[in-house]
Amino acid sequence: MNKEGQELVADLNLEINKLKDLKECIERQRDSVIDQSKTLLGERNALLERNRELHCQLRKVQEELDKHKQPESLGEAMQSEMNKYGHVFMTN
Repeated sequence: MNKEGQELVADLNLEINKLKDLKECIERQRDSVIDQSKTLLGERNALLERNRELHCQLRKVQEELDKHKQPESLGEAMQSEMNKYGHVFMTN
């Protein structure tokens, strides 16, 4: 092989090595993004679960409050019942 051919092969080998390095860098970045997304998904799921728990606690506290709270009038009592069970009537 002549000198020109050897230089071309050397240049191509350098380019191949640069591309391999770039590929490895991209793969590391991809893996990092995947790890971050898994972490964020876990945090999101934990927050959703905590939100559900808080809604249940809020509902229990509201029910307890409603037991102790005396409505001032029949209209308020009806409104309170409508607020509690209105969604049932509206979906049917």
